[in-house]
Amino acid sequence: MIRRPPRSTPLYSSAASDVYKRQDLVILYLFSIDGNFFDMSQLNDFLINYGFQKNDDFFSIYDNDIEKFRVANALKPGTLNEDTQTQALLLATDLAAQENATDSVEDLLRFATKFCEKIYANICDSDRQPLSAESIKDLKMRASRYLLNDEESS
Repeated sequence: MIRRPPRSTPLYSSAASDVYKRQDLVILYLFSIDGNFFDMSQLNDFLINYGFQKNDDFFSIYDNDIEKFRVANALKPGTLNEDTQTQALLLATDLAAQENATDSVEDLLRFATKFCEKIYANICDSDRQPLSAESIKDLKMRASRYLLNDEESS
């Protein structure tokens, strides 16, 4: 996602709007296999144990103060708290904000796989279709463009 802005930076500032213009979001959806709501206590414990931090009613994992990716409720209003009832979650990362977009996508996919085994969910792409080998290849290619751009600018 984006670097955490200083608390004094208003969301409507031109600096903040410039950051949002440069976003390149990767979103994966996790849907309950049986259609039941996820157990929020189990979900919370797993995320905290994995190293996520609670952040404004969603969870984020950071690397050097940069958000690698987040987990949120895929249904409105998008928040995750102890009272949330949902059978759909989303994982999101901003490739443009990553120091190493390729590693971030790999970490996102690895986490999604492990997480889905624990919470009994299916992984879907941004179109909410089952994640295919082709989708994974496309995500990795998209992330690798950032690595190539960094090497060319050096």
